[in-house]
Amino acid sequence: MKRKLCAFLLMLAVAVFSVCSLSACDDDEKENFGLQMGVKYIYRSCVNSDDTIKENYYVFHSDGTGEYVQKYMGSYSRLNHYTIGFKYTFVDNEKSTVVCFYDFIKYEEDHIADKNSQTHWVMTIGVSKNVLIALDSASSMYISEKYIQSIPNYTP
Repeated sequence: MKRKLCAFLLMLAVAVFSVCSLSACDDDEKENFGLQMGVKYIYRSCVNSDDTIKENYYVFHSDGTGEYVQKYMGSYSRLNHYTIGFKYTFVDNEKSTVVCFYDFIKYEEDHIADKNSQTHWVMTIGVSKNVLIALDSASSMYISEKYIQSIPNYTP
């Protein structure tokens, strides 16, 4: 009887330890994976760039909204500069993929190109703490502005 009780207590202790370990692991994962809220994810060719006419980045907010900002010189030397506001939702429980849906567009004062409708805009993005991969035809990569500091030798 004592052996069965000892074996039961040992199995119970292992089970409690396992649950505590998994809970700690989940906290670490939350710290190390997933979107950083309020942080710019900058398009790779804009990282460490001196070009003041080129901007391209995403920012996500904890309320399920975000912005996608683009600034570039278009055809006929006409500046494109706008912000697309979007609402997003995660595709999976692991929060490794997000879908962004158009909400509004704001053209900046220096925007001189045509103002085309963007209401069809939607983007699916693979996410991590340090990098986003837009699942578009170009598989565009965006790097967290916080992570850029840890890769000072990176040049696009």
